[in-house]
Amino acid sequence: MNYKQPKKNWTLNDMPDQTGKIVVITGGTSGVGYEDAKAFAMKNAMIHILAHNLEKGQKAIAELKHETGNQNIFFHSVNLMSITAIKEFAKKLLETTPKIDVLINNAGIMMPAQARLSEDGLESMWATNYFGGFTLTMSLLPALKKSTHARVVNLTSLATGKPEIDLDNLDGHDYNAWKVYIATKMAQAMISRKLNSIFQEQNISVTVLAASPGLAATNLVTKKAGATSIMMRVGAILFKVFPNIRQSASQAALPTLYAATDSNAEGGAVYAPNNKQGTKGYPALWGWNESKYMDMETASKLLDKSLEIVDDKL
Repeated sequence: MNYKQPKKNWTLNDMPDQTGKIVVITGGTSGVGYEDAKAFAMKNAMIHILAHNLEKGQKAIAELKHETGNQNIFFHSVNLMSITAIKEFAKKLLETTPKIDVLINNAGIMMPAQARLSEDGLESMWATNYFGGFTLTMSLLPALKKSTHARVVNLTSLATGKPEIDLDNLDGHDYNAWKVYIATKMAQAMISRKLNSIFQEQNISVTVLAASPGLAATNLVTKKAGATSIMMRVGAILFKVFPNIRQSASQAALPTLYAATDSNAEGGAVYAPNNKQGTKGYPALWGWNESKYMDMETASKLLDKSLEIVDDKL
């Protein structure tokens, strides 16, 4: 795909006003998700933040309201590892929300030391990083369709290499923290392009994109990473010794905000920081847009498997 590069040095000053827009953000109580919510609040949107920790959520909402003056910010305690819990939440939101203009699937966990299963029998990173967002997207599709031009942004990663998506290992029985993590992030990128293509074919006015925050100074790093995630421990040391290799959470949020709001952002594309490594900078196209990563045959199998597990259909 020949996507166009974003405007050079795109910042919040380029983000259009969001008055009248309704935005749903998962994992918006800290880090990049919090900065996403803050930016939308400053641009006058109504925001629904989803996360599991009620106390942390209420604190984040209070801080956002105080910082931005926007009182239309709401928190919902949802277990984003549970397909059932997500569907139940979506059903309630659809009853009270006339439309949804933006959905940002930001929530994620990064390389736990040991595999842990969700109630649906999915490894925890697959459950949270991928299936949580996929389930929410499908469940909120009726409200997304009611928007003039809705957008869904899935959070990917700067993880390098060519990820392998093993659809027979979604339960993590052959657990390698690094391989599972980059597989879930590649899956988010692949499903963005696949769903966007299907929505275009069906004349559904919902654009699906993906974005990577690069190396962000957030609390996502798993402190108890074990031998299978040695890269996490090495990374934690590097971040202490060379703090400038990471960028602030507010800067890291820019690729997501560009994908979610700019009229030039293109469906199916993956955006990331613009330095060569994809670690820091302003929004730009990310290397995962290349065809060697975007295997659409695998994407089709991923979609079929996802619909089967979530018990949904297109």
